[in-house]
Amino acid sequence: MQECRRYIHLYPAGGACGTIGDLALFTKAFLSDSATCPLFDQATTLDEMLSDSLYFSDGKTPRLCHGLMTEKVGLTTIGHGGNTEGFTSLIQFDPKEKTGFVMMINKQMDRIYQSELMNVLYQPVDFSSLKTENFHQYEFSGTYNITGGTFETGCFSLYHFFNGKFEVKKQNGTYAGSLGVTEVEQISDNAALFKLITGSENLVFLKTDDNGKFVGFENECFDFIKISSFEYYSGWTVFILVCVGLLLMVILAVKHFVSMKKDQWQEDRTFMRMEILMNFM
Repeated sequence: MQECRRYIHLYPAGGACGTIGDLALFTKAFLSDSATCPLFDQATTLDEMLSDSLYFSDGKTPRLCHGLMTEKVGLTTIGHGGNTEGFTSLIQFDPKEKTGFVMMINKQMDRIYQSELMNVLYQPVDFSSLKTENFHQYEFSGTYNITGGTFETGCFSLYHFFNGKFEVKKQNGTYAGSLGVTEVEQISDNAALFKLITGSENLVFLKTDDNGKFVGFENECFDFIKISSFEYYSGWTVFILVCVGLLLMVILAVKHFVSMKKDQWQEDRTFMRMEILMNFM
């Protein structure tokens, strides 16, 4: 069998290849003592990396620990997953109890094994304590841009169109989503549940503006920003026009370069003819 390797251009992979054993060693290093952690020179670096660096919109629930995402199951674990080039990988660990696991599956965007392993190794997730009875019900129906931490405004905001869109529609009094989300259930003033086609539930937080208007959802790694259909399609129109403009610029630049070379060639031929005539005189 020929060796099969593929360069992954997605930042920050950089073509790095590894095995599930490599992931296990990497995860084990995070579970070591700060003074003996082989990843860092200073003992305080590990403690800093596992500390909260970003919170959800409620201002108190940890969202990221310096690039590692928090996952609320029976307890709060830390880890990171990936879905690139036909594979699903995941590292997840509990730094307090010094336990963790790694997973690697030859299937892209796997949800079943990932959620079931979490329930087997840790307590099944229970969001009942977060549910409240009296809360303001927001209107979720609409189209959402999946920003993924990219720029929400400015010219670089066009990048989020590569992440696709998320749709929510109201059906029979409940909200149904796309991308494997069968139901969106609000459970409090600042939180909702994404009920997935696999039967598992994901906790998401609600984003509001300064006036208290609902503007989107946020989970561990994505922001779902609500936009109007006009904004969505006008954004795509601008993106296409930018691409067409860049293509025309390249075509015109090549045409100008060829024209300059052609003029130069004609000038060289004229000079050669004059030089030949002078030699015969």
